[in-house]
Amino acid sequence: MSFPRTWARLPGPADFLDAIVKDLTDRNSVLVGLPDEAPVTVVALEIADGIKRSELGRWETVPSNEAYKTAPLEYITRRFDGRDAEGFVLWIDVMNEDAAAAKWAEYARRYTCLEKPPRICIAMSAACAESCREDKRLRRRLWRDFVTASDARVLVERLGRRFGRSPEHIALKSALIAELAGPDLAFAERLAREPLGRILSEKDHPPERIWAAQLSVVFPLVERERRRLLDVHRSLWRIPHLRENGEEIQSREDLEIGDLAAQAWQGRALEIERRRLDWLRRVRNALAHNEIVPWSTLVSPVALQITDFRE
Repeated sequence: MSFPRTWARLPGPADFLDAIVKDLTDRNSVLVGLPDEAPVTVVALEIADGIKRSELGRWETVPSNEAYKTAPLEYITRRFDGRDAEGFVLWIDVMNEDAAAAKWAEYARRYTCLEKPPRICIAMSAACAESCREDKRLRRRLWRDFVTASDARVLVERLGRRFGRSPEHIALKSALIAELAGPDLAFAERLAREPLGRILSEKDHPPERIWAAQLSVVFPLVERERRRLLDVHRSLWRIPHLRENGEEIQSREDLEIGDLAAQAWQGRALEIERRRLDWLRRVRNALAHNEIVPWSTLVSPVALQITDFRE
C-alpha cells in the first residue's frame, strides 16, 4: 500500500477531491490550494479519474514550462485556435510559482479569449490560493489539514486487516496514531507500519497523547469486563459492600472494579477471576491517574483472557 494512493482514499481527502469534481461538474474552474507536502500528482490523477467517471470531458495537463512562462491567454489562444474548448478540463500545476498561479487565477475569472472556454483546475500553494479572489466562475478549495481521526483509523484498519490483527489491536493503534500524528499523514503511515508495542514504548512520544488513546480504548474494555463479572458471578458479590473510606454500596450494579477485587481477595471468587480482577484494578487505577498502561501489562497472560493486543 503506497502512501499517496492511500491518502487519496481516506475520508477527508476523498471528500475534498469529490468537492473539486463537483465544482467542475457545475462548469466552474477551481483553485486547489495545497500545502507543500501534498501529493500533487496524486491529486491530479484522482481528479482526472473523477472527471472520467462523470464523463465531464477531456482532461489535459498543461506542461509546467508553459504554465510558468507563457501567459494564460497566449497559451489558450494557441492551444485551441478559436475552437470550442468547453469539453476540456485543463490541469495547471503552479505550486512553486505564486506569480504564475495568480496569472492563471486571473485568467480563469475573465475567460477573455473564447466564447466557450475550458474549465481550469489550478494547483497552487494554500497561501496563494487564499489571496486569490473567487467569483461565480472560479471556486476555491483549500486543503488545510491532512489527518483527522477518521482518516488515521481508516489507514490503520486497512493495514491491520491485511495482517489479521484483532479489532482491539486495530482500535488501540488507530487511536494512538490519531493522537500522535496530528496533521502529518506521512508520519501517520510510518507509525501504522510500526509494531504497536514499539509505539507505546517510544519515549519521544508525548505521554499525555498515549494516555488519551489508551483511555479511549482500554477503559471501555475494563467497564465491559466489570459488567460481565457482575453478571456471571452475580451470586458471589456481597451487598451491602463497605469500602475502606466508610462508604457503603447498596446495589450490585454500583460495585466498581476495586470493590469486586476486594471481595475476590476475601475468598468470594475463583482464582482465575482474582487474577483477572487484579489486572483490571491495576489498569483502571493507572488510567484514572493519568498514567500509561505498559505494553507488558497489555499483553500479559491475564490480559489475553480479556482481549488480544498482540502483534
